[in-house]
Amino acid sequence: ESLKRRLTGINSKAKRKGYSGCITPIEDLWCLFQAVSWCQSCSVKFESQSDAMLDHCHETGKFRGFLCRRCNLVLGLVKDDEGWLAMLGDYLSEQKA
Repeated sequence: ESLKRRLTGINSKAKRKGYSGCITPIEDLWCLFQAVSWCQSCSVKFESQSDAMLDHCHETGKFRGFLCRRCNLVLGLVKDDEGWLAMLGDYLSEQKA
């Protein structure tokens, strides 16, 4: 139940900040969460429901998956820009020496 409340709260907070909230119904997200116990990006296991961050497109509101805090933070910092992430990956690869 706490995750359901959190999902509802996250949607409300996003909308207040001017972002599009997730358009996927809370009950559907709850069912999806029951099948996932790890970050869908880095595969770290969620120790509790509070470790799962709801990832959704801020433009369309479309649900993308559940992420750990770290992966969710990185996406937020680069504003979902794939090019920026690729650039950072290239930079790290070049600096290995």
